[in-house]
Amino acid sequence: MYTVWTISNILHVVPALKDAETPALYWVFLAFTALVLLATLASLIYVLLYLGKSKFPIFLPVRFLRTLVLLEPWALFVPFLECLLSVYDCDHGVLSIDTSVECYQGWHLAVAVVAGFCIAILVLTSGFFLILGYHTWPSKDDAFSK
Repeated sequence: MYTVWTISNILHVVPALKDAETPALYWVFLAFTALVLLATLASLIYVLLYLGKSKFPIFLPVRFLRTLVLLEPWALFVPFLECLLSVYDCDHGVLSIDTSVECYQGWHLAVAVVAGFCIAILVLTSGFFLILGYHTWPSKDDAFSK
């Protein structure tokens, strides 16, 4: 029998990654999260640069953003945010999900800075996509309606 609590626990990926035999799956998911968010930012910048042009050069960024408008605020927000915040989850000077990593030493400091940047991208783009998702009136000059 599914309850609200069991369904909401499906979205929590970090506890499942903590139970994995090796932390490699965590680092892969973290890299995937950062890659998707940086690609989102690059696509938004690309679309904003070419939005005023009469002919839009490539539709791939628009299709990518259309998919993210549907997925990011609803399905991807909690797992991505939880994974990015887990970078800061330290216990006695080591990362709780990967005890071989000393917190804020060496490359973990760089990962923490990138994770903070990605958290800002996630929060800002999710809010933007929520607003954009409710705007459903396509116009002739709207690049997103093509």
